[in-house]
Amino acid sequence: MSNKIVINQCYGGFGLSDVALEYIHKQQPELVELNKLEGYAVSNNHYFIECERHKPILVETIEKLGEKANTSCSKLVIVEIESDQYRIDEYDGFETLITPADDLSSYTKISPKLL
Repeated sequence: MSNKIVINQCYGGFGLSDVALEYIHKQQPELVELNKLEGYAVSNNHYFIECERHKPILVETIEKLGEKANTSCSKLVIVEIESDQYRIDEYDGFETLITPADDLSSYTKISPKLL
C-alpha cells in the first residue's frame, strides 16, 4: 500500500496559501483558526506547517487545489512511497523525502576484498 506525503519543491519553505487554509478549515475546523481581522489564517498550533505531512486532509487539499495551495515561497507536491516510515530533509526550504530504503542506498558499501 502506498502512502502520500506532501513536500515543498522550491527554495523558500513549506507553507499553505490562505485558500488552502480556508479549505482545510471548512473540512476540519479544529485544525485551522481563521483570523479575518488580521487578514491571515493561523493554526491552533500557531503554524499549520507542523502537521504530519501524510495527514489525509493535507494531501486532499493539495490534490484538489493544486497550485492554488502554494504560497509565493512554496511549491507543494505529493510524493507516493511504499514505506510506512519517512523523514523530510530540508535545505533553504527545498525538501527531499527520505525513506529507510533510500537512506540505506545512500551509503557507500566497502567491500572486504578492498581492505
